Amino acid sequence: MKHVFAWVSGGCAALLMLAGCTSVESTQKFNGLGLSDRADKAVCHTSVEIPCYTFWGLPIIGGSAAGSGKVAIFQNNADVESVMHLLTQEIRSKNGARVINAQTFAYEQPALLGLFTKRTMQASGTGVRTRSEAVSRAGQQFDQEPQPMY
Repeated sequence: MKHVFAWVSGGCAALLMLAGCTSVESTQKFNGLGLSDRADKAVCHTSVEIPCYTFWGLPIIGGSAAGSGKVAIFQNNADVESVMHLLTQEIRSKNGARVINAQTFAYEQPALLGLFTKRTMQASGTGVRTRSEAVSRAGQQFDQEPQPMY
């Protein structure tokens, strides 16, 4: 029994060292090329990845839905809802009004005699806006700024 506990403890320690956290990456450099055949202007292309390690299906450690570089313990955030939330949040922060070409992808990898599993959920998409959406957003930001009193 001591040997089993030692193996499980060692496996957990190894997973903690290998555990990834949430990754959110964006680019706004397109080398002057358009990313859409529509009249929209691409403002960013974003990729999100949330890993989660499980032991017999129970979540141990993984990425958090709270944002990039965050870790969650005993929560499985490797789901479509979490990655799409982070994708749209990042695109909005880059002044995107809509998301086009959104895709999600999930995969699982068994590890350590099948007792542990790494599930990874990914999403990517391009944030776009039209000229009228850009003007509207700028107007909203102007209205929210405090105006000086004369």
